[in-house]
Amino acid sequence: MPVSPLVVVAAPPRAGERPLDAVRRFLNSRRIEEGVDRLLDPEDARAWLTDQGYQPALLGERRLAAYRTAREEIRGLLAGEPGGVERVDALLARHAGAVPAIVGADGATVGGVRARAVAPELQPLQAILLALWRGAASGELERLKVCADDRCRLAFYARSRNRSRTWCTSGECGNRNRLARHRARHRRQPG
Repeated sequence: MPVSPLVVVAAPPRAGERPLDAVRRFLNSRRIEEGVDRLLDPEDARAWLTDQGYQPALLGERRLAAYRTAREEIRGLLAGEPGGVERVDALLARHAGAVPAIVGADGATVGGVRARAVAPELQPLQAILLALWRGAASGELERLKVCADDRCRLAFYARSRNRSRTWCTSGECGNRNRLARHRARHRRQPG
């Protein structure tokens, strides 16, 4: 029996959360500098998802690979790889069985996503990708950034008015990169 699509309307985040906190935490499940990836081992991945408030089913390697692939695709999107926000729709379709839709609610036109039921082990990923869509629809996606330091690549919110922040922390990644540029300039100068 076919399951009718569920229409998920852009809803506000939970109390005390930003619209893209679930996406930020998902991206930061991999900490390059520390050599930590919470989505490599099925048991660790399940524990991490449970800590995030999801009720995941057992995850096999194929499903975990889908999580890791989606995570790196989102990271690339935020880092400015070609494709822009249109890639959010492609991510939804590929990993979450969802497509953008406009639905009428009480006579008003509301943006939403038409999502189909997915396997239980993919439900957390679908929820994360729907949060990504809601963030893109609300304009909040422009505030979610990936650290420009290739040794770090953590996701963070750019809270400044012009959203120009490039490093997750000015004191660590920012200083390290400014110091490296300074040293490179002085090496090139004669004498």
